[in-house]
Amino acid sequence: MQQYYPDPKLKRILERTQYKKHPKWAKRKWVRRILAMIVPISGIIIYFYNINTPKPIYVQDELFIKVTNISIPLCMAIFFSIPYIAYRKILEGSCVTDSRDRDNDTLVITDEELKYIYHPSYKSNMVLFTEFQIRFEDITKIIYNTYNNRVDVYGKQKEIYYRDFTTGEIARVADIDDPNETIRLYLYFEENEEILKTLQERSTAEMKIIDYPTE
Repeated sequence: MQQYYPDPKLKRILERTQYKKHPKWAKRKWVRRILAMIVPISGIIIYFYNINTPKPIYVQDELFIKVTNISIPLCMAIFFSIPYIAYRKILEGSCVTDSRDRDNDTLVITDEELKYIYHPSYKSNMVLFTEFQIRFEDITKIIYNTYNNRVDVYGKQKEIYYRDFTTGEIARVADIDDPNETIRLYLYFEENEEILKTLQERSTAEMKIIDYPTE
């Protein structure tokens, strides 16, 4: 039996960059560019409008006029940047992968099966864990995506939900008899090459390698 643990540095890098590899992020690039262009354009338009607008006769202080000519366009540019920032944050949230939902994850590989265990990070109870098990003989397909830096393992599997992983107390067990069910492994482990090699050697399914963004 072999146990594999995440490399903290690799995991941090993947979690910070994975959303940019989502197909939606690339497709919405034109929207982000338009919203970003609005910011300087609005500032320039308001600047020239402001300096060419006659000032009230009671406003004669040159320093005040100069500060106003700069501060008003700057404030408006900041105001017009809000839609860009908001849209980017919303888009990023919709492109974030489930790699951020996994804490204390461990990959266990025996002669007969693969086990993937982790704590769902959105659960406050730290003893709640999820475990996916799949026998090598039940694997129907393996897709290694080098662009997204992850491998999807397809096949019938068992899902175990622990009420308390430290004591082994189980809340629910589900047997998924679906050859298209997937276990997704993000390759931020310390021995990624060894994991891929073992999958190829112990499974009868052929590993397909792709290099383009997928959901």
